[in-house]
Amino acid sequence: MGIGNAGDNSRDLSINSRIKAVTRWLEDLTGTKFCLQTVTAYGDGFGASPINLQPPLQAVISVNYIDLNGIDQLLASPGYLASTVENRLTPAYPNTCWPQARCQDESVRIVYTSGYANADLIPTEIKEAIMFTVASYEQYQAAIESGVRPMTVPFAALQLIQYYRDMRGWF
Repeated sequence: MGIGNAGDNSRDLSINSRIKAVTRWLEDLTGTKFCLQTVTAYGDGFGASPINLQPPLQAVISVNYIDLNGIDQLLASPGYLASTVENRLTPAYPNTCWPQARCQDESVRIVYTSGYANADLIPTEIKEAIMFTVASYEQYQAAIESGVRPMTVPFAALQLIQYYRDMRGWF
């Protein structure tokens, strides 16, 4: 994997570390999970329908809420619909509402999996954006090691990921 010399693997550990860091950074920037992972989201009540989750949603594992009596309740899957196309939850039936949750911080907890199932499914634009950003780290290696932080997301990387930004605001 060495940059510059195909046989040089002395920087592989550093480059792999940067790939992971840049991936997390770009996931935060876009609001989209690239690598498959379990996410736990908390909300202060259910609020209005629908509940947006970080794309690409794979599956909802559980939906729990604290009821008006302060008891933790599991909302069974017949009580909601999970759309992996729209990356959101809605009440299961039209014209129905979410159950009443206690008015307190983190009274609703949703555990779900999000991200692409394997690396082959990650869009090429996202992979290219990661590579551009890691290459920028390499280009400014000396400055970074001296404590200077010239690093921003390269414009080309921003252009590549712009269509993957989730601007909905999620739970």
